[in-house]
Amino acid sequence: MIYFIRHGETDYNKEGRFQGHLDIPLNANGIAQAEKARDELAKFHFDLIYSSPLLRASRTAEIINEKQNVNLVLDDRIKEIYGGKIQGTRKDERSNDVQLLMYENPESLGIETSAHLCERVESFFKEIENYDKDILIVAHGGVYRALYRYLNNIEGYDFEFKRIENATAIKLK
Repeated sequence: MIYFIRHGETDYNKEGRFQGHLDIPLNANGIAQAEKARDELAKFHFDLIYSSPLLRASRTAEIINEKQNVNLVLDDRIKEIYGGKIQGTRKDERSNDVQLLMYENPESLGIETSAHLCERVESFFKEIENYDKDILIVAHGGVYRALYRYLNNIEGYDFEFKRIENATAIKLK
């Protein structure tokens, strides 16, 4: 079995800021969310926990691991999408030109492309999906979107799906 959980809340989540690779810590609510997830996931046994090395995910993983007490592996491939020049900004702070460039030419803003994010996330998942172990992945909304695309054989990157809330766990496989 493989489960996925999005990290707990940060102040940037609360403010609607794009975090990308910024290493923003969990806020008090995010810590409480991670503790609740820890308690809810205690009914499962995981053999291994993989986490993004970004603080918001790795701290969520550490809290969950307090009751699992298993090997916690940090993997760069499941970091959030890199946001280049828009990291730390809210949507309402970005000009219409920047909003357009984000979708038409993300590289011009230093933003990682959706294709690249999907390649690295799929590389990670293909490596672990056939392990004979119960695994928990602790990562980010963008990583979940890439996994959703891969697991549902969706072509392209512009598709509708239900966004995963902070500290919410979902069974992937």
